[in-house]
Amino acid sequence: MRVIVTQPARRSADGVSDIASARRLLGRGVEVRGGDLVLLPELIGGDAGAAAYRAEVQALAADLRVWVVGGSHFADEAGERTNRGIVADPSGQVIASYGKLNPYGDERSRAAGSGPGPASFQVGDLSCLVMICADFWHASAFATARPLPDLILVPAFSLSQRPDPHMARARWRHAMVARAYEFAAFVAVSDWAHPVRYETATSSGVAGLAHPNPSHRGGLHQPLGRRRAAAFDLDMEAVRELRANREGRGFDLTRHLRG
Repeated sequence: MRVIVTQPARRSADGVSDIASARRLLGRGVEVRGGDLVLLPELIGGDAGAAAYRAEVQALAADLRVWVVGGSHFADEAGERTNRGIVADPSGQVIASYGKLNPYGDERSRAAGSGPGPASFQVGDLSCLVMICADFWHASAFATARPLPDLILVPAFSLSQRPDPHMARARWRHAMVARAYEFAAFVAVSDWAHPVRYETATSSGVAGLAHPNPSHRGGLHQPLGRRRAAAFDLDMEAVRELRANREGRGFDLTRHLRG
């Protein structure tokens, strides 16, 4: 299976329009194959209502016959506004939903509360865990991950207070590589390209893939750079080799999560 990571360069904050733009981006930037998994960035659904957002993500999945992790949008449910997203399978059926546990910065004036947190789902034999942006930095957000993931998916809006994106890119790169090794899992991040704005800050363009057990150090982290979309093959044999090696050496970094 392949994971397709995205990094749009323009944002309108109209969720329906931005998801439609992502569809066109996929058509231009990468060959999409049936059965691929497409990861969209945080808040690509903007302020779209729950029904409109859901319909756009479902249609994208069904039309392309792919799995879609639909980034997120601001959802009003039960009188509370949270940052939430859904996962749709290649038939367009919604199979999981997730929400941001740790809103921060300007976002707190838009989202009153914490969402339900990360969600786990299966793609064949592949165990996937999706969590929104800042949650990736909180170790506690991984505590309920069951089963342990083969692929960690992060829709991000990598806002930085710095005048340039370089520090944020370095920090995300290191965090992705560290989490990939910790969980012996791939880590995929989709983001907005620099300098897409959100309120008073700009995105840093940190989209890419971290590999837990590459054959050379250059494969530890592959950024999108100026690309708007890229497809990555997942070498699960390399993951199995790493996990077997750890088990043989008594070096299981996730033993505390197995309960």
